[in-house]
Amino acid sequence: YMAREEWADSYTWLSRSLDADTQQPAVHLLAGTIAMKVDMYDAAAKHFDAAIGLVPDDVQPRLYLATLYQHQGDDDKALRTLLEARQVDTNAPQVYLMISDIYASQRKWSLAVTNIKHAIDNTPTADRDTRAIYNLRMARYLNKWNKPEEAILILDGMPGSGLRDPLAVEQ
Repeated sequence: YMAREEWADSYTWLSRSLDADTQQPAVHLLAGTIAMKVDMYDAAAKHFDAAIGLVPDDVQPRLYLATLYQHQGDDDKALRTLLEARQVDTNAPQVYLMISDIYASQRKWSLAVTNIKHAIDNTPTADRDTRAIYNLRMARYLNKWNKPEEAILILDGMPGSGLRDPLAVEQ
């Protein structure tokens, strides 16, 4: 059903699986994702909360819940959820990335830059593509914060980027 994007049937089958055994965090995350896709936000939140209860030391369910809140336009709830996730794992780059995105949407550039720096610092050096994306995002934030010189320094530090103009980053 999922391969054919038959979301209602997919959700029904996942619900049956959870009826048989509620102790399946991955199934709760999948059911919550499908519920969110079909605008069943309360059901999605219940699934994500259930997953958090089953694996409280894992940031992933909190990232899903924060994504739901962002999708609903509730950045305050999303940020609270992400700050909880940061307490669970202070080294999770995705948490810092999402926090930086929220601060950027609120034009809180200092906080956005601080958090994207943490995302970069916590991303393995070998993951060059992700680090490059994060660095581009940081350059964009610096440029919007009216710090184009710092943005250029970030871009100059990227191997082979050739992107020196912060306006190019915007595009």
